[in-house]
Amino acid sequence: MIRNIILAATALTGIACIVGAGSASAASYTVNDLVNISLAPTELNGTPLNFDKFNSSLGILTGIQITLAEDFNTQITVSNAANAGANAGGSASTELVLGFQDLLGYTPASAKLTVTSNIGHGAIDTTSGKQSYSNLAPGASTTLTNFLQTNGNYDSGLLSTGGLLTEFSTGTGTAQLNLSTFTTTNLTNTGGNAGASQNTLVDATGTVTYYYSPFVIPEPMSIVLLGSGLLGVGLLRRRSL
Repeated sequence: MIRNIILAATALTGIACIVGAGSASAASYTVNDLVNISLAPTELNGTPLNFDKFNSSLGILTGIQITLAEDFNTQITVSNAANAGANAGGSASTELVLGFQDLLGYTPASAKLTVTSNIGHGAIDTTSGKQSYSNLAPGASTTLTNFLQTNGNYDSGLLSTGGLLTEFSTGTGTAQLNLSTFTTTNLTNTGGNAGASQNTLVDATGTVTYYYSPFVIPEPMSIVLLGSGLLGVGLLRRRSL
């Protein structure tokens, strides 16, 4: 009787230990976009940022987090109409909105701004500082430079949409986010009849953080414990016969 109790304890201990050793906490890692968008003239229209897909040999993907960063440099040309009849003066700035979609047409529900139907939801909306102009005669124009806007950032937070996880984890190679921009000139003018145009270059980068449940790989000691548990079960079965 006592021997049976010992054998049963050996079996249960070995199996319990291997089950305990098989548990694993959640893990994550981050990848950068493979090629940054650098000094690209606006408007962007589906310009891609590519990311290495999730390494499915590590475990089961449970969520992703997307971050984007954007800078832009712009120059604005202000022209006073030839028939204006008076000099013009005022200030000008450039506003740039950046949006993105993946290949499945995903647009984050938490996006900050709806811009236009072709951009979808804007992830980043930044405006440059203002520059002034004055005494712009009819028929004359002036170009305002050195507009530099930095540190436009977007953070999606944790996303677990099924289609999105599928795109970023199925197969090998890269997943793609397509970036679009909408750029406009904000002009405040008094006198004359002024209009403006802008020439804007944009930089964009991004990261994707993968959150996953790792696959369990038994350690050597776990295998020994499992063996002892199975041996105990075998001896108990033999004794019962």
